Amino acid sequence: MNRILFFFCLSVLLLNTNLQAQITGGFKTGLNFSTFNGPSEVDGNGSNLETLKLNSGFHISGMINFHITDLFGIRTEIMYSQKGTDYTFNGQSFWIFYPDPDTEILNKGGNRNLKLSISNAYIDLPIMAYGRLGRLEASAGINIGILVSARAQGEITYDGTNIEPFTIALDYRFAADEEEKVATGENSQVAYTTNSGVPVRVPVTAGAYYGIFGRNKRLYNVFDLGLNAGLSFYLNKGLFLGFRLNYGLLDATNNDQDFSNANLGEQDNFLKLDDRDTNMSLQASIGFSF
Repeated sequence: MNRILFFFCLSVLLLNTNLQAQITGGFKTGLNFSTFNGPSEVDGNGSNLETLKLNSGFHISGMINFHITDLFGIRTEIMYSQKGTDYTFNGQSFWIFYPDPDTEILNKGGNRNLKLSISNAYIDLPIMAYGRLGRLEASAGINIGILVSARAQGEITYDGTNIEPFTIALDYRFAADEEEKVATGENSQVAYTTNSGVPVRVPVTAGAYYGIFGRNKRLYNVFDLGLNAGLSFYLNKGLFLGFRLNYGLLDATNNDQDFSNANLGEQDNFLKLDDRDTNMSLQASIGFSF
């Protein structure tokens, strides 16, 4: 972290002490291939219950180039960038049913199959040093990210003890969804019927804060910090193709809202995961530098 702060201060100093350097602009757009870098929950045999795969998004940015010499300079950008991952969980789990707001029915020993495509949008502020050698340019620096949107879509199927499997479509809007527990009306389905003949219902479609997930706040942190490294190839004086790796340094998830899908606590409470899930993405771009 101290090295990052040193690099940032050095970048600012170079900008302030080279006011007469040539300043140019540019823009670029392209695709992101992103995932999270983090540990997986495991079952009693030590087998992984979670997988994280690449998903795709896009980015678009404007940039300012400070040419300190013909071969070296500093670049700053403001970028809209979609990141995330394709997440799956399949294995031992539990389910909490809510027949009414004051009643909870816990079912243990079931199997949960969860598929979720996560798309988080950031305003990224890269600060990069670059060097040119002919048509090839290499760059490296830091990336400051501010989360502006978090969404996810998928489905979850639960096969519980003495319960027939049921499936719920998932449509998460972490900034807009409200906390909910009881499923009623057209957006509900009967999961099972109690011995006394009372139907217990679950949603057809659930938002980010449906009761089984235990959350009441946003899952993803607003601020992100990472490292960038990239290569660009200039087709002519201005048009270029670029590739950049963005490696996150901070936990993208809020540990107070990141709960286990596999296990409950000693008192059957939601179990928080004290781990780090960092952003990692590869960007492929086409752009023009004036």
